[in-house]
Amino acid sequence: MFYHKAHKVHEDKKGFVMQIFESFVPFVVKIKPCVSSIFKKLMAINPSLRKTRVALVVVIASHLILSLLYSLNTPLWAAPDENGHYAYARYLAQHKALPRMSGTEGYKPLVPSHDELTQPPLYYGLVALPMMFVDSSDDAQATFAAGGTTWVIPNREIDQFPYQGTALALRLGRLVSILIGTASVLLTYLITRAAFPNQPALSFVATAFHAWLPSFLFLNGAINNDIGAAFMGSLTLLIAVQLYQRLAKASAQHNLASRQIGLWAAALACCGLLSIAVKIYGVAHFIFCLLLIHALALKFMLKPQKHGRHVSLRLLLGFWLPILIGGLSIYAIAPNMIASLLFRITRITIGAHGLQLFAQTWFLSFASFFASFDWGAVVLPLIWYQAAFGALLLCGIGYLLALVKRQWLAMWVISALMMGCVWLGTIIWLGRGVINPDEAPPYLAGRAFFSCLSAVCISVAIAIAALPHWLRRLAGAYLLGGMGAAALLSLPLSITPAYKPVGYTSLEQVRGEIQNRSTLVFANAIRLLGYSNPTVVERISRDPCVQVTFYWHILQEQRTKPSYGLQIVTFWQNTQIGNLLVSPGNNTLRSQDLQPGRVLKETLCVPMTTASANRLPIGTVTSVGVKWVTYDETRSRLDQPAYVTLPYKAD
Repeated sequence: MFYHKAHKVHEDKKGFVMQIFESFVPFVVKIKPCVSSIFKKLMAINPSLRKTRVALVVVIASHLILSLLYSLNTPLWAAPDENGHYAYARYLAQHKALPRMSGTEGYKPLVPSHDELTQPPLYYGLVALPMMFVDSSDDAQATFAAGGTTWVIPNREIDQFPYQGTALALRLGRLVSILIGTASVLLTYLITRAAFPNQPALSFVATAFHAWLPSFLFLNGAINNDIGAAFMGSLTLLIAVQLYQRLAKASAQHNLASRQIGLWAAALACCGLLSIAVKIYGVAHFIFCLLLIHALALKFMLKPQKHGRHVSLRLLLGFWLPILIGGLSIYAIAPNMIASLLFRITRITIGAHGLQLFAQTWFLSFASFFASFDWGAVVLPLIWYQAAFGALLLCGIGYLLALVKRQWLAMWVISALMMGCVWLGTIIWLGRGVINPDEAPPYLAGRAFFSCLSAVCISVAIAIAALPHWLRRLAGAYLLGGMGAAALLSLPLSITPAYKPVGYTSLEQVRGEIQNRSTLVFANAIRLLGYSNPTVVERISRDPCVQVTFYWHILQEQRTKPSYGLQIVTFWQNTQIGNLLVSPGNNTLRSQDLQPGRVLKETLCVPMTTASANRLPIGTVTSVGVKWVTYDETRSRLDQPAYVTLPYKAD
């Protein structure tokens, strides 16, 4: 009896399985031709195109891995204005509402320095999404260094795996930024495939240039709305290229009655609006869209072909209608943001100061565009920038040859138009005094060109392709090989060493290193054993500085942060050329880490005034003065000659 029941159950299960199998047979029969055709299409792909797609996967994967490595090796807030960018995103994650923007009533900065409430919120809203699920109530803040090569003191207590609190929130925000930056690299590939459909090698050159640019890799691993601007620049350029290609195709086929033209113009207008919603200087993208649409409308209006005026009308209506609707909608939802944006835009004025400053610092701007880390002070050795400048000259020659030969003239004009708009925006930015002329950090100007990075990549690809055949492969290998090497070696050469703790040593080890001995003791806490010969050194991203290595002997334990410090003053021919207020070890250590008996070796860069930096030659010998002061002393009291002068004379 039991056997018959079990056998019946087995037969029922077998029948049920067969029913399922038989129901899938027609489906399999139907999709088999589809799968077969897809497989045949994949196999029929041009071998060179297949290789390019494999190379694309390698480039995208390498960019993603390098961005993660750069991000993990960069301490919290050790990127330009990252404390302000993080505070903005954290506010959105916690309050789920827009803060009071700069220039509006009730505005209050989120952080004491480098506040970013002058910027639109779109990028920060994306970065804030993962932060909503993190408890960042510890509210850790950045501690800025007074001297050294880095701007922020690494907080190794909270910045360690497994991350928690503020460290976890900030690093999750960095992951969102990495995804946005990687998407912009992919957009560069799509742009070049649309612009040069029969030139897969150009797509590889442009995409690899975008993916391996060291400065972009570094900033991509941090929270910074320049990455959002780079993405919007890539998306805007893609829509512009697609619009032009469709217009050219329709004109060649004498079929200008397509309604899709207005939709593509509307998409371009939306990109211009979104660019302004990501970064205030995204107005350069909007100007690019404005000029391109009206140039195309004028071109077709003057054409004798049928429907030419209809095309112009579709372009103009498709472009301006979303702008009006979007502007009114945003004003209805967030009027304070519109007021802030209008306040910022109306303050923009064109002045000669921007052109003058750019002319003086153009090489430093180029160097910071190529490879600049931390807040602009951590750089590669000078030879890397000289090699990159050689590649720039080579690309410049190829770019001019492409214009003379009229090769890819339309893409040449579109990319040049976007770069010109961004360049003009940068000049306006410099001219309205955003950058202090006394400090003149040109790394900001280099970073501003990330918003047209895809256009730069297209220009590089055009330049390489326009070179003579015997030089083309050599130039491509030189450019991409050097870029890949810089991307790989920036971590071990510059970034990782910059954040290593100041090394401790012993009295016996430093006796032979000290070039100028001292017996000064400050507050019975720290003794200055001596210092190196001070020299003026050149820095890639900033003005020259006076570099001095100090040797400190810690005498007493310091359990709390002291209210005193050292004022280091540098002289040239009895004239003060710079000063720095610093605590020993302040560039990488906290005061409580300075334990008795230790000898601390520390190299500091004392900033110079702009006039002195432009006058004094590199390697000039200076003298140094040191004064023990309290942090509440005013600047006027610090300038009084009440310090101990430590003169040095050349042998």
